[in-house]
Amino acid sequence: MPCEKLMPPMKNPKSPHAYTSSPPTTGTQKAKDKPSKEELVVNKGDKKTPSLLGTKIDKEKVKKNWKKGKTDIEINQMQKEAVKVIFTSYWYGWPDGVPPAFTELFKPYGNFISIREKPSKMKGKPDTHKSTINAKAKKSFVLVVEAIYPIEGTASAFKAIQTSPIMLEALGDVSPTDAIEMVKNNGKSFLFTKNKTDGSEYTYTDDGGTKRAIPRWAIA
Repeated sequence: MPCEKLMPPMKNPKSPHAYTSSPPTTGTQKAKDKPSKEELVVNKGDKKTPSLLGTKIDKEKVKKNWKKGKTDIEINQMQKEAVKVIFTSYWYGWPDGVPPAFTELFKPYGNFISIREKPSKMKGKPDTHKSTINAKAKKSFVLVVEAIYPIEGTASAFKAIQTSPIMLEALGDVSPTDAIEMVKNNGKSFLFTKNKTDGSEYTYTDDGGTKRAIPRWAIA
């Protein structure tokens, strides 16, 4: 508890509140009363907070009680929210921070997408730059790239971009038409040429030979 309160940890082994593997020399707790792993040991803290020292926690009872008084719909929603937290957390050591097994493991709770942007690693404002398109550098575009476009198609993705003030602001002077092509070409490599002196916008030629504009943040 001292640590939780941002206080220095307790280092005095003779303190009646200290818990060690050896019997305490002071205080009321005897060796035989040492709490087991199933017991919750809490520092006495201030006088307003009752001590839980020696209180046993019935884990099975806790598991059953969390559903008490809730409808099936409420329980399903709580489970779904919990799974969403798992997906939006960053899991170090895995591609994009999400273990692939999660997709199948949590399938009963729906399809989840980790709404986590991948910032551009482009340095400076070069006149030309050979790289790939990274449309997921902005959080608002992650959903379009990973769900709306592949599942609902080009028309829905275009409408989502065109009607979103957040996405339009992120695009600057880049049109929704060029933005949807940016989404389609996500991950592909192109030669980008600076289109504005401030380096906020570049251009590239797509596979069909059409010149497209792209915001700097969308270049990997």
